[in-house]
Amino acid sequence: MQFINDRARRIAEARVLGATVAIVRHAGWSLDRYAPALIAQKFADYLYVTEPELLLVPVIGDLHRAPINSLVRAARSDALCISISASDTGDLRVHGTVCEWTRQAQRWSEPRTAWLGDDDTLWFLPDATDSGPAFRVGTDRMERLDDHPTGERAAGFDRARTLFAYLGER
Repeated sequence: MQFINDRARRIAEARVLGATVAIVRHAGWSLDRYAPALIAQKFADYLYVTEPELLLVPVIGDLHRAPINSLVRAARSDALCISISASDTGDLRVHGTVCEWTRQAQRWSEPRTAWLGDDDTLWFLPDATDSGPAFRVGTDRMERLDDHPTGERAAGFDRARTLFAYLGER
């Protein structure tokens, strides 16, 4: 993705960082100021949540997986790559792409869209045409579930847009 100017890039960065902080606050997580030196030096643009051992990667433009794979292996943590897109109507949608750490290899999801349940639980759900897993955000490690929430999809996406509504303000 090519940015026309610095102003557009700064706006995109502010929006994705705002979405990242909103996720942290909603989940009740604390960012680790003193993350392991490897994370702090080599990947200063990323955020680390000690509990649930999660690397938060704000993304504007294309997602480059190789450096994230390297860090996920070194930190033995999962990564949640957060991005924002605009719908046809101009609404901003927050997406999460998950890289799960395993001893054998990393497992990547396709981008999932933020969805907020009636019970205020934040999820990242696949599109209606995708049969892949959903990811539930909570106080423990992100939970990969093949069963998606059965609540009204449109209402959950609307609630999530409300959670992140301030991102579109100038």
